[in-house]
Amino acid sequence: MADDYAKGSGSTPHPLLYQAYNNRGVAKSGLGDYQGAIDDHDRAIELNPQYAVAYNNRGSAKRALNNHQGAIADYNKALELDPQFAQAYNNRGNAKRALGDYLDAIADYDKAIQLNARFAQAYNNRGVAKSGLGDYRGAIDDYDKAIERNPQYAAAYNERGTAKSALGDVIGAEDDFAKAAKLDPKFKGELS
Repeated sequence: MADDYAKGSGSTPHPLLYQAYNNRGVAKSGLGDYQGAIDDHDRAIELNPQYAVAYNNRGSAKRALNNHQGAIADYNKALELDPQFAQAYNNRGNAKRALGDYLDAIADYDKAIQLNARFAQAYNNRGVAKSGLGDYRGAIDDYDKAIERNPQYAAAYNERGTAKSALGDVIGAEDDFAKAAKLDPKFKGELS
């Protein structure tokens, strides 16, 4: 446990202990223990208040618990500390999109893409936001870019299939749903 590693040779905490708490928080999120993750990220931030990654990760745990406003506050802090943090822009966009704020979400995805033009997730997420606004053609353009950057991105094929279906392209939609299901079995239900 991180607590067991807290002391170096004396009473001073180990200088990298904040990373251990952050990493344990990420592991807890991966196991679905989001409150435990938040607690560990809180401790990482207490030990190193300038650690943007811990704010970003705590924001993601809060978002998983549907605390989107709290998540946005953490992403804002991460971006204040590191304005070049593409993942934090992407994550903040996801929280804004969950609140129905598609235009601000798109602005965050735009910034993430500006910082990292290879960021397939940001293209996919921007496509989802565009779909939420009814801009299915714009969404398909973004899904195409996500797939170009990561041809194994099952969710992008699935989302593109949904957008194609909304435009009446049933054959294109079926092809994308089949590709998504081939890449990731969780999408097999889309073929019905």
